[in-house]
Amino acid sequence: MNTLDEPVSRFVRTRPPNPNVGSQAAFEKAQTWLSQCVRNHQKCCPREGIRELPTRVLEIVSADSTEGYKLRLLETPRGEDLPYAALSYVWGPPSGQYRTVVRNFHAHLEDIPVQRLPRTIADAVHCTHQLGLMHLWVDSLCIIQDSDADKDKEIQKMSAIYRNAHLTISAAKVTGSNEGFLDRRLRCADAIRRSFQVPMLVPRDTSLVTTRGLRPGEFYAGTAPWSAPNMWEDSPSTIRLAAGPLGTTDSTDLLTPREMREEPISKRGWTLQEYLLSDRVLVYGHDQLQWICLSATEVDGGIKPSSWDVDHDLCSVLRTTTSGDQATEIYDNWIEVVQMFSHRRLGDASDKLNAIEGLAQEFRRRLTGDEYLAGLWRHDLARGLSWRQDGSVEEFGAALWNRSRQCPSWSWIKVDGPVDFCFAENLTASALRAEMFFNKIEGKYPRSRLQVSGALVVKAKISRMTAAQLMPRFRVVGPTSRASGFANYLYLDGGWTNPEFTGGAGANGRTQLSGPVNLRLMELSWGYDGGRQNLAAESRGLIIVPVPNRPDVYIRTGFYEVALEYDEEWERGRELYSCLVAPQERNPQPTRFGEEFKASLNDEIITLV
Repeated sequence: MNTLDEPVSRFVRTRPPNPNVGSQAAFEKAQTWLSQCVRNHQKCCPREGIRELPTRVLEIVSADSTEGYKLRLLETPRGEDLPYAALSYVWGPPSGQYRTVVRNFHAHLEDIPVQRLPRTIADAVHCTHQLGLMHLWVDSLCIIQDSDADKDKEIQKMSAIYRNAHLTISAAKVTGSNEGFLDRRLRCADAIRRSFQVPMLVPRDTSLVTTRGLRPGEFYAGTAPWSAPNMWEDSPSTIRLAAGPLGTTDSTDLLTPREMREEPISKRGWTLQEYLLSDRVLVYGHDQLQWICLSATEVDGGIKPSSWDVDHDLCSVLRTTTSGDQATEIYDNWIEVVQMFSHRRLGDASDKLNAIEGLAQEFRRRLTGDEYLAGLWRHDLARGLSWRQDGSVEEFGAALWNRSRQCPSWSWIKVDGPVDFCFAENLTASALRAEMFFNKIEGKYPRSRLQVSGALVVKAKISRMTAAQLMPRFRVVGPTSRASGFANYLYLDGGWTNPEFTGGAGANGRTQLSGPVNLRLMELSWGYDGGRQNLAAESRGLIIVPVPNRPDVYIRTGFYEVALEYDEEWERGRELYSCLVAPQERNPQPTRFGEEFKASLNDEIITLV
């Protein structure tokens, strides 16, 4: 890596990471990225005319004070374009937060004491001021926090707030609002301290340098040997070589910032939509300053990560016009969003739908004529119902059924923990009617509850086999067991916290389970995995249980997979068979239970609640 703009900089392009993210040099770098994006990136500035503004923003006015500015709450003028930054951060514990509430609202319109701000917000105000912007949106100060009416109104604007922001400042490294993000990055500073300088001569003309004709002990520039007159600069340049701790062979980790998914901000539910909806994000991570927009990614020194945790395709689909043949791709994008969101945590259980509402609004614009059903889409219902809990993410431990959340049994919002979607190529269920009552929140944080009710009238194939016939044929998949090929599996919603079941998995993986004697299996799809040629076909669908005294009304309690086929050659121990043999050469055979199960399916119309 090179530290100075010396001749060697033409050959060594990497600069040391800048550990002083709050320095004037760092702010100038950020201003350069921002101005280049505004001037040159058409993809990042697709909208014309006046943008919809938040109801309120913080106004930063220069003043003779210790900070050099004063702060007040500004109700935005209608019909005017007002460039503003938005802050994305982790709140942390609610106690001790300095917020706008009914009691101090009118006082905040006159003045907000800067010295009372939590460190994260104080740093965001300073950053906004240094970048030459006068307005900043922060949820805790721009939304009246003890007014349910104001919160409901502003949550509906969340999509526009981040989508229309001139810039989003991401305090990615902080775990709570009482932490600052402009402090010196010690890891980067330590990397520079451990590096060492090496003097070297460099060629005068970089265009002559080639790897052609290199020989041991001899360096060629074009056809001239290294000893040619005037080949070299008169004075040596200086480079730094990065040095890792003793005993290590790879020091590139000293120069490469951690991925966004590793930062605390990527562990929280609300911040996903803030990230995906923003055209430009200035990231203050653990290691250094980073820039992410729809057109470019940059770091302030060091090496860009080899795999940025940025899905440009996913971000772009929210900003493009939709045609009929794009609908399937957009439904795929929604499933991807839900899976990403399910890996994040919420401080308030009632926020499950609110924290993704901004993204849902964007998808509503793309999916004109469709109906949003508490996290699912009516025109993609069979796939949307095909969620199951992913117990393989060890950091979450066992998946949990959230008893404080009253919501439809068929929606993924009822459980906490990672989910994935598992469907086959032939969809067999369809929605005939849907009735929803959305997102009613009762009580105050932290005792608030999410109340969402809804009923789906579904036409589907339902097995006539009894629980006594079904249960011995299945294994239960959970955090301590994994599914493999050619077997029948149950995925209980909430794992062993599911109130409809008791028991566990035996040592041999077989189900040791007590559950409703009247449970039934409702098929959603059959065939190969997601339409891809797999080893064998499966039937996939829901475990449902009847509601007492309500004919043809059921609740969902889990997800099932039935192996309709197996492969004789694979079963004989050819472990690499699945990847070495072409699909047309495989030899799937029907399973006995799969044939029995298919024969037991019958078309019915039921209601899921």
